[in-house]
Amino acid sequence: NAWNFAGIDSNGDIQSVWINPAKFDLWRTDNLSNITGAPALSGQLSVTLTSWSAINLGGVNEAGRLVVTWWIPSFGGKWVTSDLTNASGGGSLQPGRVTGFVTPWGAINYAGLNGDGEVVAIWWTPQSGGWRVSSLSSAIDSEAPRPVAGLVGHVAESGAMSVLGTSDLGHVVRLWWGPGQSLGQVADLTGAPGRTSAPTPR
Repeated sequence: NAWNFAGIDSNGDIQSVWINPAKFDLWRTDNLSNITGAPALSGQLSVTLTSWSAINLGGVNEAGRLVVTWWIPSFGGKWVTSDLTNASGGGSLQPGRVTGFVTPWGAINYAGLNGDGEVVAIWWTPQSGGWRVSSLSSAIDSEAPRPVAGLVGHVAESGAMSVLGTSDLGHVVRLWWGPGQSLGQVADLTGAPGRTSAPTPR
């Protein structure tokens, strides 16, 4: 029942503001980057929470590496930082925001843009034996629209996974797949029949 807020400060450090009402009455702030030795990050944090109560704070550093600072209850008061680019063998990502989501079967996914503008995912499942990297947009037809900025991830109760973003035309584009489905499914939501303008952001 602890409450947690986290963000990146002007130095690129992860600041956590939190309270555990069962243990203390006042809010406190911890610099998780100083505690764990995490490198300076840019852009925004991508926060994923798991069914086993793990808290994962992901971001990209200046070298384009995906770095996650994370905690599980068995750690007690200890936080750990992991370089998922190194763990997965993936390449560098563009600086800025990565998006993350957890599936109903416990897979942790982070999606970002690599140096070629392709959408790539760094992911882990309880059965994968480690972190892996996959190109999500390599299966898209070369003439199809693709997200190139502002990525947002979403997973449905059915397990269908989506990465949405804006195309080079400023359209909202959805790239999706799911259990038993292949990659390469994409839709231009702005250019869909009956829509003449981009949806209003909410």
